[in-house]
Amino acid sequence: MRTCLWRAVGRGAWIATALGAMTVATAGRASVVERLDVEQLTDRSDRVVVGQVLSNESHFVDDGRIIVTDAVLEVESTLKGDPAARLVVRTSGGVVGDIGQRVAGSAQLLPGERVVLFLEQRGTAAPGVPLCRTIGLAQGAFRVVVAADGSAQVERDLGALFARPAAGAGLAPLTPDPALRLDQLLARVRSALGHAPTGRAP
Repeated sequence: MRTCLWRAVGRGAWIATALGAMTVATAGRASVVERLDVEQLTDRSDRVVVGQVLSNESHFVDDGRIIVTDAVLEVESTLKGDPAARLVVRTSGGVVGDIGQRVAGSAQLLPGERVVLFLEQRGTAAPGVPLCRTIGLAQGAFRVVVAADGSAQVERDLGALFARPAAGAGLAPLTPDPALRLDQLLARVRSALGHAPTGRAP
């Protein structure tokens, strides 16, 4: 996983810097992951949810060497896992004061967005509030958008992810998804699970 760290040195000016033993790379570098389809994402997830991002906040972890961003998600529908009203989803990178860190291929969860997330639980953020990470970095985060015809569709930002090669093959960038409606995505999840969702439908 490639990271890029920067520090504000003046209005509109940034320089790359390093903290501790972090790996520092240019923003154009990419993370290499296993390519996962919807069915594989579903199988590997502890939780699959539809929800809205309420807020996010970045902070240091690992003795101040790493920046992460915690997004608070209000859950509206649970397709896999124990239902919870709220989740905290931790992603790599963020900005704390004048220090920023970017992790290529990490999911970006912005306040106000409606999302479908494929999650691995990593403990709890507070009593009754699971702490999770997305499966496969940005592969596990679908943003819900309204198409020109008024239908709900989903999209992902996979621009910084490359698939691990098969034997003898080179790295291959993960290509953008073909147009996919929200109901089609959820139908594939439900088919992979073999049962109805535990929360309400979209």
